[in-house]
Amino acid sequence: MKNLLLATATVATLQLSLTNDAEAAQVKKVNFESNNQNLVGNLYLPDDYQEGDKLPGVVVTGAWTTVKEQMPATYAEELADRGHAVLAFDFRNWGESGGNERQLENPTNKTQDIIAAANWHLVAKQPIKRLMLEMKRRSRLS
Repeated sequence: MKNLLLATATVATLQLSLTNDAEAAQVKKVNFESNNQNLVGNLYLPDDYQEGDKLPGVVVTGAWTTVKEQMPATYAEELADRGHAVLAFDFRNWGESGGNERQLENPTNKTQDIIAAANWHLVAKQPIKRLMLEMKRRSRLS
């Protein structure tokens, strides 16, 4: 039964990807810092994005050992096609981002990099700021 469910989910995913008729997203290279290290990312925007448009924002990362052009790009493109501003980036020491210890697997650093990416995105995209402030307010209430 488990294999049948997995096969069904795989077929459904393939069908969705084959029927996607969305336009290609705009991609802009961006740079920001995390603990004095330069991080390089790609900002994906809807194809019809005009400067000044207000969009909901998302930060996408892949598995710990991936770079922005792999799995994160797939999700970023799809989310941009659905109207989001999406930031995919290379963790420090990986891909195009800075760092002297290449391919260093450090979950603490990577968590800090995700926070830095979200903070950069907050400044660049105001709708995210409102969302994050609301999330912080709600977390204080619970």
